[in-house]
Amino acid sequence: MGGRRCFGVLVAVSIGLGLPRAHGQDGLATWIKALRDADPGKRAHAAAALAELGPEARAAVPALAKLVADGDNVVAYNAMACLGHIGPGAEAAVPALITALRHAQWERRAEAAAALGEIGPGARAAVPKLLDATLDEHPTVRDHAAAALVKIGAGAAAPVVEARARDA
Repeated sequence: MGGRRCFGVLVAVSIGLGLPRAHGQDGLATWIKALRDADPGKRAHAAAALAELGPEARAAVPALAKLVADGDNVVAYNAMACLGHIGPGAEAAVPALITALRHAQWERRAEAAAALGEIGPGARAAVPKLLDATLDEHPTVRDHAAAALVKIGAGAAAPVVEARARDA
């Protein structure tokens, strides 16, 4: 995934700049606080640092979910990538990620779909919008949406597809 490569570069840059790594509860609390900073650079770095913790960053999910709609593209992108790294523990962010599937920028739609896939079966509520996203104008969005549907579960889309077929 191209998006995951870019994310790795952002994490490497934050570490290379000497920013603290998110280890232990103190590091977690520090980075969660930084997610609310007025400076978009600090918010973006905080999300990238928290992603290093993966599922251990679950306490950051409410703050990260708010950043999915951030006006700064890097902040929003890093927040979504971090939610994907948290995985199933980021289920509370599913509504924000569903909203992001309708964003004007294809990169945000693609990252939202990818994050939903990493959340897995807990993102079942996103299935109708992910099905819509498989028809997106951009191929990366379509690919990420299709992959997310597979990760959520092969049968998850069946009821939606059947209902749409009946309504057609």
